[in-house]
Amino acid sequence: MPILTDWDIQIDVDDVLRAQNARPEILKKRSPQLIPIAEQALEEACTLFKPFVMYKILSVEKLEGNHLTLENDYFVDGEIVSKYLTNSNSVIFAACTISDTLEKKVSDYFISNPSYALALNGAGIAGVHKLSMMVKNYFKDQIIPDHCLSTMALNPGMVGWPLAEGQSQVFSVLSSVSDNIRLSSSSLMIPSKSTSFIMGVGQNVNPNGSHCDYCNRKYTCFMSDYAVGNKQS
Repeated sequence: MPILTDWDIQIDVDDVLRAQNARPEILKKRSPQLIPIAEQALEEACTLFKPFVMYKILSVEKLEGNHLTLENDYFVDGEIVSKYLTNSNSVIFAACTISDTLEKKVSDYFISNPSYALALNGAGIAGVHKLSMMVKNYFKDQIIPDHCLSTMALNPGMVGWPLAEGQSQVFSVLSSVSDNIRLSSSSLMIPSKSTSFIMGVGQNVNPNGSHCDYCNRKYTCFMSDYAVGNKQS
């Protein structure tokens, strides 16, 4: 039940702007006065990141329809999950966070300096997104055997895997690892700058797919292939 904390999260000003759903090339022309604010927020954010990652790998026992049975009576089910986890021999459950240090600072700044608070919050969003990408690459490079493939990461809340159901399934597995990341009564993660996902592993799994195809925010999210100004997949 590994826990990993040694991560060097590198983001830039453009990442901070995109995380606020702004297009950097346009914002720099229309509102150049906001760039120094983003730069300052980026500098402070990098001192506040306290990355924490926990994960657990479970073997697959059987797949029946939309229900995937794992070892020790754990399970995952849902339309999108069964579609992508077909042929998986094991499933990686993971959650990561940059801790609550940054979000506490955002709250402190919000009344006195809301523009800066929003920029700092954007840096936090960009930071946890970058951390999640690093974790996924770590699994592919260091954990998954060379003869195996992995599915795309599946996040609770994607179309076909409702948030409450997905988070309950993920944290039923991860709650035994650590309580540094936990769920609220409304199935939101605490700290808020956190993300969770699963990945199927096997020789014959489907490694293709785009998160954006299964996301209700695909036309507005700064990470989306479909958002205006982003590259189409």
